[in-house]
Amino acid sequence: MVKQKDNNKQSGLIFRNFLKRYRFVVIDETNLQERASFRLSRFIIFIVLFISTLLIVGITAYIFVFTEVREKIPGYTDETLSEKIYNLEKFADSLQQVSNVQQHYLSNIRGILSGELIEDSITKIADEGRDYSHLRLTPSIEDSLLRLEIENRNTFDLQEQKDEYDKKSYYNLSFFPPVNGIITNKYNEAIKHYGVDLVCKKDEVVKSTLDGTVIFAEWTVETGYVITIQHSQNIISIYKHNAALLRNMGDHVKAGEAIAIIGNTGEYTSGSHLHFEIWHNGTPLNPKEILNFD
Repeated sequence: MVKQKDNNKQSGLIFRNFLKRYRFVVIDETNLQERASFRLSRFIIFIVLFISTLLIVGITAYIFVFTEVREKIPGYTDETLSEKIYNLEKFADSLQQVSNVQQHYLSNIRGILSGELIEDSITKIADEGRDYSHLRLTPSIEDSLLRLEIENRNTFDLQEQKDEYDKKSYYNLSFFPPVNGIITNKYNEAIKHYGVDLVCKKDEVVKSTLDGTVIFAEWTVETGYVITIQHSQNIISIYKHNAALLRNMGDHVKAGEAIAIIGNTGEYTSGSHLHFEIWHNGTPLNPKEILNFD
């Protein structure tokens, strides 16, 4: 019983000491003058420290949960990361498709410049699942009579009329000579020389023969700096072996506007000159029959 009273007395003493007030005094060291004083107790100090700790923990938790700082924590992933990756993959796939189309387009242009035949872009699919060997595709009597009647007609020629129409369509245009010079190598379709070689003064300016849009302006190994212009009525003009190009792909040019400087670039050249070609509906034309270069 006595021991229990001693324990209660000791607990009450500790509680009274916890609530006991102290005076905190700030004194100037030079003259020992009192500057400030505070009355504190251990309980008040405990409450202040507890509230301060809660505030610090709350502010820290808010920063790491609701701000971008949380992304700096190792192992923490961004909630929008999956969406960003998906959008980037879609964008990369679109760029790849555009790049493939442009590469195919440039390959066709290079083929035209080098005189190669361009294959049709439409893929022919062979139907190997069916057997047509048993069919006998013989013409009927009516069909044979109609063919004989058409073959015996000599009053018109569709091909000649089409050629005459095509000639009139571009002959009405006012072509501007790219340079004034001497033709050293003429147009010769038999050896696949689909243009004329013109020699003139050094650093002569090359001009566009018609209004149009630049569809190719790039360096090639065989013909050096080449510029190609798309004109109206499906006419294309090509200028090869230039020393420098003055226009870029996509630029719109006027007839007689400077587009390049004559040069001696590429493997297929033996001196400073301009190789000039004109194509109409995919067919090369003899520039000498359209222009006067003197």
